[in-house]
Amino acid sequence: MKHKEYTQALKNSGLTVQDKVIFQLSETSDIIAAFWGCILCGVIPVILAVPPSYENISNDINKICQVWELLEHPLIITNEFCKSEVKTLEKWLSNQTLNIKLIEELKAYSPQEYYYINQPEDIAFFSLTSGSTGMSKCIPLTHKNLLSRGRGTNELCGYSKDDIILNWLPFDHIGSISEFHIRCVDLGCDMVYVETDYILSRPLNWLDLINQYRITNSWSPNFAYTLINEALKKEPSQNWNLSCVKFVLTAGEAVSDTTVEEFINKLHNQYKFKKTAVRPAFGMAEMGSGITYYQGTEEHPLLFHTIDKFSLNQTLKRVHPEHPNGTTFTDLGLPISGISIRIVNQDNVLLPEDTIGHLQVKGDAVSPGYYKNPEANKKAFLKDGWFDTGDLGFIKDGHLIITGRSKETIIINGVNYYSHEIETVVDTIEVVEASYTAACAVKEDNSQTDKLALFFSTQLVTSEELKNLLKKIRQKVINNFGINPDYLIPLNKKEIPKTSIGKTQRSQLIERFRQGEFKDIIKEIDILLENNQTIPDWFYRKVWQEKKIFHLKQNLPNGHTLIFLDQLGLGEFLAKQLQEKNLPYITILAGKNYTQLNSNSYTINPTESDHYLSLITSLAQQNHPISNIIHLWTYQTYQGEIDCSEQLEKAQEEGIYSLLFIVQALAKNQYFAKQYIDEKIQLLFISSDSQWVDNHEKIAYEKSPVLGLNKTISQEFSWINSRHIDLPVDGITLNSKLILEELLTLSKEKEIAYRQGKRLVKGLEKVEFSQKNAQKIPFEQGGIYLITGGLGGIGIEISQYLLKNYNARLLLLGTTILPDKKDWNEFIKKEDKYSQKIKHLQTLEKLGGEVIYKAVDIGNLTQLEKAVNEAQNKWQSKLNGVIHLAGIYQEKLIIEQTKQNLSELLRPKVLGTWNLHQLMKKERVMFISFSSLASFFGGATLSGYTAANRFLEHLNDYQQATNVYPSYCYSWTSWQETGMSQGKYTVRSQGYYSVTVQQGLNSFLASLYHHHKQLMIGLDGNKPKIKPYISLFERLEKLTAYYSLKPSSNALKLPSKLYLKDRFATSYSCQLFLKKSFPLNSYGRIDKDILLQEITGKNDKEWIIPRNDTETKIAQIWQEILNIQKISIHDNFFELGGHSLLASQVISRLHNTFSVHLSLKNLLDYPTIANLGQIIEVLKMTQNAKILLRKTEKDYEEGEL
Repeated sequence: MKHKEYTQALKNSGLTVQDKVIFQLSETSDIIAAFWGCILCGVIPVILAVPPSYENISNDINKICQVWELLEHPLIITNEFCKSEVKTLEKWLSNQTLNIKLIEELKAYSPQEYYYINQPEDIAFFSLTSGSTGMSKCIPLTHKNLLSRGRGTNELCGYSKDDIILNWLPFDHIGSISEFHIRCVDLGCDMVYVETDYILSRPLNWLDLINQYRITNSWSPNFAYTLINEALKKEPSQNWNLSCVKFVLTAGEAVSDTTVEEFINKLHNQYKFKKTAVRPAFGMAEMGSGITYYQGTEEHPLLFHTIDKFSLNQTLKRVHPEHPNGTTFTDLGLPISGISIRIVNQDNVLLPEDTIGHLQVKGDAVSPGYYKNPEANKKAFLKDGWFDTGDLGFIKDGHLIITGRSKETIIINGVNYYSHEIETVVDTIEVVEASYTAACAVKEDNSQTDKLALFFSTQLVTSEELKNLLKKIRQKVINNFGINPDYLIPLNKKEIPKTSIGKTQRSQLIERFRQGEFKDIIKEIDILLENNQTIPDWFYRKVWQEKKIFHLKQNLPNGHTLIFLDQLGLGEFLAKQLQEKNLPYITILAGKNYTQLNSNSYTINPTESDHYLSLITSLAQQNHPISNIIHLWTYQTYQGEIDCSEQLEKAQEEGIYSLLFIVQALAKNQYFAKQYIDEKIQLLFISSDSQWVDNHEKIAYEKSPVLGLNKTISQEFSWINSRHIDLPVDGITLNSKLILEELLTLSKEKEIAYRQGKRLVKGLEKVEFSQKNAQKIPFEQGGIYLITGGLGGIGIEISQYLLKNYNARLLLLGTTILPDKKDWNEFIKKEDKYSQKIKHLQTLEKLGGEVIYKAVDIGNLTQLEKAVNEAQNKWQSKLNGVIHLAGIYQEKLIIEQTKQNLSELLRPKVLGTWNLHQLMKKERVMFISFSSLASFFGGATLSGYTAANRFLEHLNDYQQATNVYPSYCYSWTSWQETGMSQGKYTVRSQGYYSVTVQQGLNSFLASLYHHHKQLMIGLDGNKPKIKPYISLFERLEKLTAYYSLKPSSNALKLPSKLYLKDRFATSYSCQLFLKKSFPLNSYGRIDKDILLQEITGKNDKEWIIPRNDTETKIAQIWQEILNIQKISIHDNFFELGGHSLLASQVISRLHNTFSVHLSLKNLLDYPTIANLGQIIEVLKMTQNAKILLRKTEKDYEEGEL
């Protein structure tokens, strides 16, 4: 050692007693010599870790700068190699000049024979706390602190000068410099030191050295025992005799009972390692290192306390280690002499044994207080000499048992959970990187309760693998602790902060969480898991797309064709064409009575179901099989918008009621039911102006309910192929030709529209919210809103939102007549439909705003207008909008349906919606309606419900087309446990999500925010039932435009996507992307090949295999250490999952393979195989040149020229 020379050099450098010095030294021999040089001349050293790089700001750089400022710009000692890099610290210190001394200069001085005589209360050196945010506290340790602690430890543990200790952990940690150096120097035993990277590169090197040097004492935090356990699984056969080991300490972080027991059992059974050799201990930098040590016995090599977790807040109750409610803590032994420990409550009142509280320590080893930090001293160093450690624990028989840091205790539902226990369980999952798990208590904004956040690291890369792992972690924690983690946050290993000895710094993760650093990751995980925190990608819109007829039959079948004649002559023309083809047909005219006019012509009353049955019975009696039905009663010229409810009802008589009666008549007649087992009836329901294909089209929305019934017919009667065709009133010849072609096709599309000769079918298109400009959500503070179905499940949720967020005034309409308010208490006790609605109303009334409830039949326009007028008069203001939720859900087979029942089902959503529409035309305010996905997909037994919702959507089409007022219509899957969905479940396998209340509200608001007028919400487009509707419109190639701006142009904001329609109203989109610049070829034109590479992210550097022997060997090392098979020479080591511990292993393997010396900085600077290979080749060439030079010097004598 050169400490004598260093002492003289430091004195000559102008340093005086108690001046400070910062070490930036990486060699152990330099650190020890410089340390004692400082001690012997009364100078105070501070050992700080050398950062991998000084170029970029990091926690290590921050710590150096903060300490340098705190200690008032002390001298920095480094070596020649690092001098220029240390000098770059000046740029992080506002260009203040550093006073730097090189270790090489200190060695050149003559030894100093006179030493400063330190006093017991003099500061020997400074240690640093880990710090939660990089703001470390500086801990002065006096000679008295260090010597009293060290001697107390030697006495308790029975250490002697015959011991041989091994330390491999960095000297900036208190355990290395105090416990395994100063104590050992005072004891006079032999000491063996090795660089940290040597062990981390291959953890079994630790035990190799113990065996080689017959080490008696060593130490490590818990993580290294985990690394040994993992390494022995890969290299199980070793030639060791570890009987020399008296003890190895496990300290520095929470001790895992399972990890340590596995370590002992493996080494004891194979390598003569004593079962009593592992000694858990407790200590802190504020006490100069360890102050309690467990002394193992043959009976209890280790001592664990298993406590009933439900007794943690009272006198502890011990249970069997396998008890389901048990939680286990490690015994840390008795305190050393000169140290007192106690457990107190939050008021510093002493607690009895077996009671968890705050650990406080008092004695000669305790530091006098943090340097220049009165605020921290006030919290931790009490006036009566006790130091509050910040740990929680209890005492049993004088032994200390730590249960966790006070900030590392997670309290959920009144039960305490401990971070290290949860981490140990998660670490047992094979694909989770051991010792890189952190269980932390975090708090959400404005919340005082703990949430469990689990940070972990894994090498899994695919979304599906990660999704499965997240589920496995969650289930593991639930099974072991009965709690569900609130946050599962996967991070790269390098993102999980650790101290220099590998202790996970949970407090840093908690602080980063508080600052919102992990919000993007949490959002990605929420989306991956499709949980309630996010909205699934379940938004679709209905679109029209051309689809030509395929698979035409050769000829129409020989059965009869029924033609329900229109008033425009199209039916008659079709009849003539069939007659010319010698095909039988029957025409049916709408009239008042049932009459057979001749052998193939009838008159029936559209409103009389018996007439339809009589018609079908007559045909059956005449043995007239039916092959086709063409219904033309709603094929007519556009009459303008209906202006009375009678016209609305008349449209249903010619539409939905007529189709219902036809199908029921066919089904009731056994002749036809038996006939069509092998061949289906083709039923074409022909309408005009019933579908809104183009923005400029007129729409007869009153015809729409039949579309809903049409969807359900084939789902209840497999022998009827029912299709709805919207034909413009064009030439009879053309339309006749189109209808006959439809009869010849095998197509199953249920909705078809012809425009300008093109055949269009309806499908679905996914909606991307990011591609549409946002707007203000169209609700006003204090606004008046009418909500139908306001006390239903969804109505309650939306009402609560409006009251809480907009202080709204709500007019809630329903059909239930509530009792007088004075009688509510009596009705609430009965638990019936009245009590539920009263409770809902009471809840709403407490939320702010104002609420009026009225029982109103919205199918009665007079009642509706009266309710609205009364509310407006009371509040002296006009309506701001309507939210129409009312409807009737009923399951009934078509064959069982009646006109009266169907009319009742349609009333709220057809007549009620039309009445609201009349009201809104006067007020011209926002109209929102909720429909169902059933309107598009149909559903057996849902004919009425489907038809009613279809009217809602088509009225919304009309409202958009005419722009009479803002109108929104959203078609939903079921909301969980609300209204009509309560007690039901949605079949996810069919492609329908089940919407939680929060997801429903968020989807509703997001749709409004992005100004979508009509959407289908809750679909899973990957399911077989849904996919055909989407795949029809997916193109393999998508139109995309890229543009750039001239430097001189003003900021131009273009939308990210344009939605367009061609002249046939076919929807298509073009995405727009702004690029700062374009790659140009030698002619100055855009190089589209390079542009495509930039767009797709694929380039010539992707997946290039090693090109030479050096790259091949590097790749093999990476593959083995990173456990990755496919590696390109341009892949980044750290992006592949590498971190500092693995980097040490890589550097060691590269040294063994190429005989070159590399540092962590080399790997940070050159993290790809291609770059690293070039550096290694340069180093090898340089090395060869030196060997050649030495050989030349040896072979040739010096001479003169």
